[in-house]
Amino acid sequence: MRKSSLLFKTSALVVFLSSLPYLYFIKGQSIAYLIPGVIIIFLFPLGFLNYYLPSERHLTLFLYILWMPLAYIASGSVSGSFALRTVGYSVGAYVAFVVMARVFSGKETLVFLEIFLSLFSIAGVVFLLLYLAGLPSVGIMFNMRIPYLGLKPIRSLVFGPNYFSALAFMGFALSYYLWRETSKFSHLALFLANLAALFLSFSRAGYLALALFLLVEVAQKKTRLFLPLLALLLAFVIAFPGFLQLSKGMTGREVIWPLAWELIMEEPVAGWGAEVKMVFAKTNIKWSSAHNSFLDFGIMYGLVGMVLYFFLFVAAFFFSLRKKDSLHRFLISLIPSLFVLSLFSTFVVGGFSIGSVLTGIFLGMGFLE
Repeated sequence: MRKSSLLFKTSALVVFLSSLPYLYFIKGQSIAYLIPGVIIIFLFPLGFLNYYLPSERHLTLFLYILWMPLAYIASGSVSGSFALRTVGYSVGAYVAFVVMARVFSGKETLVFLEIFLSLFSIAGVVFLLLYLAGLPSVGIMFNMRIPYLGLKPIRSLVFGPNYFSALAFMGFALSYYLWRETSKFSHLALFLANLAALFLSFSRAGYLALALFLLVEVAQKKTRLFLPLLALLLAFVIAFPGFLQLSKGMTGREVIWPLAWELIMEEPVAGWGAEVKMVFAKTNIKWSSAHNSFLDFGIMYGLVGMVLYFFLFVAAFFFSLRKKDSLHRFLISLIPSLFVLSLFSTFVVGGFSIGSVLTGIFLGMGFLE
């Protein structure tokens, strides 16, 4: 895929616009989601015109796409806005999984994703340096400190540290892959910038994704470093228990997750047929999300939908295992970490925010021949 092609330019525009809902200074969230949604719908026929067609490998994706409108109808929902969102999820899942995954599968086009994600990391590090220099700054978690270091965590331009850490991790993984493949200093520089930003985000979900990525990467190389690396990570957790602040729980997730599961069990087949925040509002839960992709999807589309969402990860991972090329070896290390990030944030494959779009793209790459 050439960078000059219409498909690439349109896909790059989707990635850029899908970052708008993540930015903390964007007030009109509905408009922020609508803009990339319109471009994604434009990509739908464009993908067919360029013969970016699904194959028999995409059976799980077919079922996932088909289940969402069926679940909406079966739920008896009368929400017009959620009907539009369901159609958008279905179209967006095809576009991210089938079209954009192929567009960004080459090293040349992956560089765009690497640079774009790295900009968030670089901005976050710069904001912290400005703050340390006593200058006005933004993107800092002023009410927190990183244990042992005393530094303020960063969130860059993103409204939450977990979402920022997800972007920093994806940027780190891409920079690592491209540096490994090309040995170019530019990729090494971005690799270090993303790693620094990920560390400074002070997101335990991001740290867990990073640790899992490193462990799987080392395991793939079939060296004797796996057990020493695992021992080193465990020794760090034991030696510095205050760093991860495990005694403080999971910032409310230990409360909201059981409540979300109860809601799923109330409508287990087709779900509630409404957005999670609307379901929570009806049941007097003062959260807008379960901060877990699978629970949120289960609330909207039932247990069947949740299981299908899970199997998108499983299928992408096992298809990647069958391949021997460098991209699929990279995906073998990346996909388990994306799964971990999805446990602590909401990334809906087919959604219009950047976390959802990128998750769909990377999982879709696992299905490529």
